[in-house]
Amino acid sequence: MSPTYLFSASSRRTAGRYLTRSQSVGGGVVRHVSGGGFGYDDKHGGFQPSFPSSSSQLATRRKYTSDISSVRNASNSIVVVGSGVAGCATALLAANEYNINVDLVCAGSQMVDCNSYWAQGGIIYRNYNSEARDSAESLARDILKAGDGGDGMGLCDREAVLKVAKEGPSRVRQFLLDAQNENYANVPFNRDDEGKLSYCLEASHSAPRILYWADKTGKAISTHLAEAVLRNPRINVRNNRVVIDLVRDGDRVVGVRSLDTESCVQSNLYSELGVVLASGGLGGIYSHSTNPNGFNALGSSVALARRADAQLSDLEYIQFHPTALNLRGQKPFLLTEALRGCGAYLVDDDGKRFMFDFHEDAELAPRDVVARAVYSTAQAGSNVYLDISHKGSEFVQNRFPSIYEYLISNTGLDISSEQIPITPAAHYTCGGIKTDLNARTSVQGLFAAGESARSGLHGGNRLASTSLLEGLVFGASAAEYIGEKFDDSSMSSIPSSNEEKLEADDVGLSEAVVMHHGKKAQDIITQVRRTMWEEVGIVRTPEGLNSAQTNLRRLNDEAEMLFSEVKTSLAVIAARDASLAGLTVSESAAANNVSAGAHCIVDDEIDMVEGLERVAM
Repeated sequence: MSPTYLFSASSRRTAGRYLTRSQSVGGGVVRHVSGGGFGYDDKHGGFQPSFPSSSSQLATRRKYTSDISSVRNASNSIVVVGSGVAGCATALLAANEYNINVDLVCAGSQMVDCNSYWAQGGIIYRNYNSEARDSAESLARDILKAGDGGDGMGLCDREAVLKVAKEGPSRVRQFLLDAQNENYANVPFNRDDEGKLSYCLEASHSAPRILYWADKTGKAISTHLAEAVLRNPRINVRNNRVVIDLVRDGDRVVGVRSLDTESCVQSNLYSELGVVLASGGLGGIYSHSTNPNGFNALGSSVALARRADAQLSDLEYIQFHPTALNLRGQKPFLLTEALRGCGAYLVDDDGKRFMFDFHEDAELAPRDVVARAVYSTAQAGSNVYLDISHKGSEFVQNRFPSIYEYLISNTGLDISSEQIPITPAAHYTCGGIKTDLNARTSVQGLFAAGESARSGLHGGNRLASTSLLEGLVFGASAAEYIGEKFDDSSMSSIPSSNEEKLEADDVGLSEAVVMHHGKKAQDIITQVRRTMWEEVGIVRTPEGLNSAQTNLRRLNDEAEMLFSEVKTSLAVIAARDASLAGLTVSESAAANNVSAGAHCIVDDEIDMVEGLERVAM
């Protein structure tokens, strides 16, 4: 029986069904729930997040008000939003090196409910074997080659590139190879027979310098960092908290307003030291995305920053991963870059390795080139496949056990012996909240790190396996900057309370009203995703971007109206953020008429395939 493709050669816009996942720190057990988009439940006003909830339904919802003058004990801690690599790095360094108490806020019921957990490939280190000829300078060249745009466009910030290239190895040793004590993590990366670290090669890298743990490196790193955080008495982890807005005192950010998704109570968390947004990107606002379902990838970082008047930059550069599973009824499951680094081919219906037609590095070309080449080949009428069968079953099953098992269990396809149908899918946000080398934003008191930030590292296109490293380096930089200005002489060893529960007014809303608003919010999210995929996707046109801005502005207005009436519905909060993030991306894309990196724009009048092939090459 032949497979049915999510994007067949004759139809490219068929919506797939999605998976909802939950996991625990220790076991990493995955629960798969089939269905389209987000599910519905009574508790969250029609929105089922990716993490489980066991609390009972509430009969009514309340609106809350607050007075900023009630700030108290705010000097005792920083607030970190996000429990991925960047958030954990910030929290651990602040607590361990500067004796700063930390409130770490995460949307999930477990710390590993984060996008970092799902990273398959690995993290850049330094290959100290002299034969590899690896160095900070060679890594910097590779990053610039992938992201700078070519022809002297200068899309990358060279100081940020050099910072990561030079500081990266020491940060990896500090946070992830700490075998001496329990302040940080000791991740069991793959090693050779002599016990030395193993390195793999990935696309556009000039040397094998990637540390990995089979094909689930993100799981290993996130789990061990989360355990280090949970061991630290200075770090107070606040699970099931969704940040709604930043709290400002004049031009300065002094805290966050959050919703406890268990109790549906809002509160303000204050900090005079700083708020660090490490809450991820916006890949989830596309209908076809490698990002896990739930709140973490719906653009909350961008939306929070925009509402606080923080400067945003480079949001037109949304990276589409070239190799996601392409089967109807299946989520566009990520097929890691490491597959091609280990020799996988990309072929068309005739078995031709078509990448040589687009780039001299073929399958190891930069991601933006490969993604457009896959898309162009499909648009020309052929299905596209990833083929690693020539490497043999033993190699594939040992090197990529999770991918092998996932495909066997969910699709019946054997990646060790069969070609796997693929399509590009939204993967990573290269731009974001503009930051300097200390992770400071344009707003006093606000920092950003990881995928939420535009550090300047990625430019127009991210080099494979830089994301986890960027999170470590800039998360640590945020903590260092705050720590150097902090006096710990009056600190206690346990975080003091700096939380203010918001007073409820007399307005009570029925469950029926909340559910109605939640379903309308879910419809907004669906429309945002469709608009982003069809009009702000791999290839854009001026006409499509203008249409997208009109639609997304209307959807954001609708979401804001819903939020003005119901502030405790997770669906409404998500729709408000997703629609604003989508609008911001569409505006950035429309303002840039130069194709470079992950931003590809063609004239309305020319044939789409011809224009695509022109910019892909």
